Amino acid sequence: MQFLPAGGNAFLHSFKANIFQKYGNVWIWDVFEKNLLNIIKILLIFKISKEKSRILKREQIVSLNKTSILVINS
Repeated sequence: MQFLPAGGNAFLHSFKANIFQKYGNVWIWDVFEKNLLNIIKILLIFKISKEKSRILKREQIVSLNKTSILVINS
């Protein structure tokens, strides 16, 4: 049985284990994990900016979203 840490990481670790079982390819998970962390960072930056009333321009948000999608699809 695989040890899963408590909290939100448990989902990621179980998801990671599922990808290993399905594909048996570490590279697939590494790429996914890096992209997921980048998207989380973008969302946190936007949330912090919004809370401080420094709302990003709509064009910048769309640009960030397009960048995230391109990173995932690459």
